[in-house]
Order: sequence, then C-alpha cells, then structure tokens
Amino acid sequence: MAIAEQDIALHRSFLGRAEQPDLLAISSVIVTRLRQHFRKNHLNYSNPMTIYVEHCSLIDTFRRGDLEATIKELEKNIA
Repeated sequence: MAIAEQDIALHRSFLGRAEQPDLLAISSVIVTRLRQHFRKNHLNYSNPMTIYVEHCSLIDTFRRGDLEATIKELEKNIA
C-alpha cells in the first residue's frame, strides 16, 4: 500500500515543520489513524489524484499561515 505510506510521510513532514517535538512524539497515534483510514477506505480511491485533491486545501492553509484553518483541515483530513 504505497499510497498510504506516502500519505503518512506527508503528514510526518507537516509535523516536522511545526518544530514542536511533542507533535512528533504523538505522531504514532496519527499514523495509526491514517493506516486505519486507508484500510477502511482504500477501495474508494480508484484514482490516486483523489488523495492529492483532498490535501490541496490543507497545504493552502499552511501557505497562508492560517493556524486555525490548518487545524480544522487536519482534523477533517484524518477524521
């Protein structure tokens, strides 16, 4: 499941850029949720570009520096 591992790597890079060691320390919880999400929903992704599109709004919030919007997008993305 290469797509899942790439998605996890993307989320880890987000956590690393936050420069908050505590976030990296709790990333295992997030990784577990991401893997569960992919196991549960992997058949819904017939086109890998769907995953890209799902992350565009999240990346946009990072670029704008909008912390509140970023948190909402992250919660939506990993829910």
